[in-house]
Amino acid sequence: MLRLNPALHLSLLTTVTLAACGGGDAGDGTPLPPCPSGNCGKESFRKAIPTRQQMLVPFGGARARLAAPAVGAVSEAFDATADHVDEINATLDGLLEDLELLAGSTPEIQEDALHQWRLAEGGLDIVLVLTTSDEIQFQLGYYVGETGFAPVPGDEVAASTITIDDEGLADLTFDIDFDTLTDIVPEVDTAGLLQIRLQPFGDEDEIWYDRTGFAVGGEEAEDSITTYWDFGDGDGALEYIAAFEAGDEATAYVRWDDAGGRYDHHAFIDGFLDHVMTSCWSAGGIEEFGAWMVQEGEAILDGEIDGTEDACDFGPVADHPDPGTDFDDLPAEGEWDDILAQLDE
Repeated sequence: MLRLNPALHLSLLTTVTLAACGGGDAGDGTPLPPCPSGNCGKESFRKAIPTRQQMLVPFGGARARLAAPAVGAVSEAFDATADHVDEINATLDGLLEDLELLAGSTPEIQEDALHQWRLAEGGLDIVLVLTTSDEIQFQLGYYVGETGFAPVPGDEVAASTITIDDEGLADLTFDIDFDTLTDIVPEVDTAGLLQIRLQPFGDEDEIWYDRTGFAVGGEEAEDSITTYWDFGDGDGALEYIAAFEAGDEATAYVRWDDAGGRYDHHAFIDGFLDHVMTSCWSAGGIEEFGAWMVQEGEAILDGEIDGTEDACDFGPVADHPDPGTDFDDLPAEGEWDDILAQLDE
């Protein structure tokens, strides 16, 4: 999670996830590959099945930092954003891979309004059910159970409503119930609900990844909103707004393209401390501007500024389609200059 660790001024915590990191870029509308079994069901049904290419979040070649030049330090905010993207992708990757494998097999039921696929995996059956009345809007159910089980509506591990058009996936809602999954596969050890929404954003996509009561391994539960905006190849933005059981809160906004990016966050910690941070980087994740401060009320307790804000390619909350009041506690344009003056007093 993009959650501030108050012990480290430029470090954010991430959680353990369900599967190995997915990688892959999202939002290109790539459908399933051609049917490997020779009979995978009607093409309209297969077109309605989301793929990793459509649903995973890219982050402008985030792992290119491994090949970054030795000059300059890699921004820890860049690292933390890449970790958060990896976490989202890892949570989804195994499920999406299952959907792709199921849709590459021959359906055990193939009717005009219903297709059902089944595969054995890890001593369990996974079953995919798709229903439709018009071959435009589909209802998807993903089930896990003992060998030979019959899927029952309401017992889904994941359920989705999907709309397709001539180009493929047009709109999607997807709920993944980790309580149900953990009941079936205890080693998953994850609680809560992940709700996903994909919808058009101009010529590209907007994807929401919202967590409710989400916790891994009995850790503190999180309610959060993560939204990704696709502005084009290698060009995007991410918001993260979260509240935690202990009362901590966090808000972050990241804007990037192939040339660099900017990260801003505000965290409210332990009921009295505000932590504010900005980091801007160039290609490869090299930090060009970094600033943080810890504040109690109006009093600045500690802080540091390295570089000047004019090195940032983006301003605060750049290109957010509707920031509202959610980001009022992030630094405004030029505010770090005023904070620097106070730190120097």
